[in-house]
Amino acid sequence: MTNNPNSMKRALLGLLAIFTLLNVLNFVDRSLISALALLLIADLGLSRTEIGWLAGFGFVVFYTLVGILLGLAADRWSRLRLLAGGLALWSAMTAISGLAKSFLHLLIPRIFVGVGEATLTPAALSMLGDAFPRHRLGLATGIYYTGVPLGMATSLFV
Repeated sequence: MTNNPNSMKRALLGLLAIFTLLNVLNFVDRSLISALALLLIADLGLSRTEIGWLAGFGFVVFYTLVGILLGLAADRWSRLRLLAGGLALWSAMTAISGLAKSFLHLLIPRIFVGVGEATLTPAALSMLGDAFPRHRLGLATGIYYTGVPLGMATSLFV
């Protein structure tokens, strides 16, 4: 990167845009089970309880617990590599979810989707903290977190 202030600003905005878009996708993917519940019940013969396990426990518990560990990892290891690995896992497991033929075939990939998605926020916020000046970090974080409602809203259209 050059020392040109305009190119540095564009690079920072590009980084923020990528992380915000990933956060939107994170929440779209997170909401897919709930949004597709009726289709999953019909196609895979799942019960509403199983849908609850898939959308809730199977995803959220692992996302939460692993997220704490990944926060520690983001402080110690390469954040870019951590994020790339998480994105690869999340993407692969989302694709594998499409091949599911039963509750268990869907539960296992959803657990790993949660693990992959859990890398995003610790790595992204650490990288934004490194990249943005302190007086702009609140704005950058606020923009990043707009991915939550945008992702939830987008999932309703998917």
